[in-house]
Amino acid sequence: MTESFNCTDRGFFNSQCRGKIPIENKSVGIFIRCKDQPWLDKANQSEKRNANKEPIFYTLKKPKFKIKIDSVEPSSKIITKSPYATVKIRAATSGGGQSHICKYSLNGENTITFKKTYGRVHEQELNLPQGLYTVYINCEDFATGDKADASYSFEIERDLSEPRISRISQSSGKISFQTSEEASCRYSTSSCNFIWSKAKSAGTEKSHEISPAAKGTRYFIRCEDKFGNGPSGCSISVVAV
Repeated sequence: MTESFNCTDRGFFNSQCRGKIPIENKSVGIFIRCKDQPWLDKANQSEKRNANKEPIFYTLKKPKFKIKIDSVEPSSKIITKSPYATVKIRAATSGGGQSHICKYSLNGENTITFKKTYGRVHEQELNLPQGLYTVYINCEDFATGDKADASYSFEIERDLSEPRISRISQSSGKISFQTSEEASCRYSTSSCNFIWSKAKSAGTEKSHEISPAAKGTRYFIRCEDKFGNGPSGCSISVVAV
């Protein structure tokens, strides 16, 4: 007994064929033969089409579980200095057969196929301005036609603020200070207009230290965050006591 696939012509080197094959037990084996040049049928020249002489044997296994979406990314706020951020949206699927195709949408309507899909990891890079986004994802199992849906939200925030020195103290011959965010801080004893690469480091996290600090010496301190946000002059200047 033979059955026909329903094939869609996608161009000279690419056609897609689908068909429903019942799997009563755990697996079933099928033999597949194909003919090329499907457009010849419309020209009443079917006899010119070529079929593969030897059939391809293919085993279909019944999935234990239906397709599901296990995880999605990004799952947290994205902070950028630029007007736009490059965001990689990602979905991981499991269950079903080995081949899944996923699509995404940012408005819940116009779906677009992920650039990387047809497996179990699906990825797409987008260039987006700051704002709050909701991503709608729809995935389909090629083997069974089962589908899975998910939606999630993330935010892109543009950071243009400078790190602030929130607390400063002196004791035991050293100056200690805290910044409002993780920052790289450097200092000079000459002026605020020092060359960054030639200045001394006071640390690169939230806690910073100048040690030893010479009594009566003024220290000019400048701090920048990971995006390069910082003052043109000093963040603060302080005299060691």
